[in-house]
Amino acid sequence: MSGYKLSPSGQNVKEIIPDAIIIHTNGVIRFVNPAGLRLFGFSSVEEIIGKDVFPFVRPADHDLVQERIRQIETEEIFQSPIKEMKLLHRDGSVLNTVVTAVCANYKGMPAVMTIVKDMRGWKQEEEGKNQRAIDEAECRLKEAEEKALTAMQKSRGLEVVLDSIDEGVAMYNADARVLWTNRRHVELTGEDITGSTWDEWKKKFQQMFFHYPDGLRLSREEYPAVRVLRGITLNNELLAFSSLTGTETVVSVSGTPIVEEGEIRGALIAMRDVTKEEQARNSLQKSIQTHSDILESIDDGFLTINQNWQISFANRRVVKALGLTEDIITHKNIWEAVPKLFDSDIGKNLRQVMEEKKSRRLEYRSRLTNRSYRLSVYPFVSGISVYVIDVTKMKAD
Repeated sequence: MSGYKLSPSGQNVKEIIPDAIIIHTNGVIRFVNPAGLRLFGFSSVEEIIGKDVFPFVRPADHDLVQERIRQIETEEIFQSPIKEMKLLHRDGSVLNTVVTAVCANYKGMPAVMTIVKDMRGWKQEEEGKNQRAIDEAECRLKEAEEKALTAMQKSRGLEVVLDSIDEGVAMYNADARVLWTNRRHVELTGEDITGSTWDEWKKKFQQMFFHYPDGLRLSREEYPAVRVLRGITLNNELLAFSSLTGTETVVSVSGTPIVEEGEIRGALIAMRDVTKEEQARNSLQKSIQTHSDILESIDDGFLTINQNWQISFANRRVVKALGLTEDIITHKNIWEAVPKLFDSDIGKNLRQVMEEKKSRRLEYRSRLTNRSYRLSVYPFVSGISVYVIDVTKMKAD
């Protein structure tokens, strides 16, 4: 993710910069702007593209230039020092210049972007005067460098941001090879898998595998990166995996294809550790089930309704008392489940308790069951609860 990437918009900027810009890979010229053509005496890019850079360098400076190219292409240094240098015109004449070079990226290959300031005439006119003009030239050169560095800084800045988040992020190319992972991804999996394909790291780390929460292992075609590379967008899908340390981790996985010019070029996968949340959810579910079993076992009806009037829980007794069916009541809006209830005395009392946060009690006789019931309605933080007692026998006595 490092290096200044030559993009169409970036290339337009280089076309209008007044200083000469030459981009080369392995010593071969790949790009030159109009200022560069004029400086070295060429009339078209076809005359210079593909040529070696060293015919434009004096033999005495070949070793120095070769070392600078090596250092920049291997990212040992990002920028070479600004230096006065005598270069060679295509006709063999000497050019007095100020030169610097920065790390770049040309069509996915490490490259060097050389920026050259033509000093011919300018230096003679200013010779004997103060260094102001030289300082101005260097300032202009630095401005050109800053333009080239902007994209690089943004790219590195993105890496810093991704390393600071709590989600594991991995980028894949179209062949499912891992191009980059952030710090959190390494922590989650216990291994940096950068550079490996799915098949390679699966073979290397046989004890590490993804599976669904129910324990069923994923096939190769079900793996997140493989699915996203087929154009499928993932949104918080729950998976689990055994890491190299043997730790069982539950993750929420999201993924999106990387598309360029209408084709899928790669995939971006993000994993968030939700192990503790899932453990808490499972614990809560068990607790709810325990309480549900208890409430189902009592002889009286019990009902809870949240602030959105959705039925959170209803045991069989209250279902029977209200004349409902079990398949529609849970998580259903009570006014939708029992439309006639809204304008009834029961409905009015339920709304009053929800609004005033004060408990109420009423009695009614159900035409469905031909029995009498006493309803006690109580408010709580997130809704109301309804306790239903069959008082038919008491009424008869």
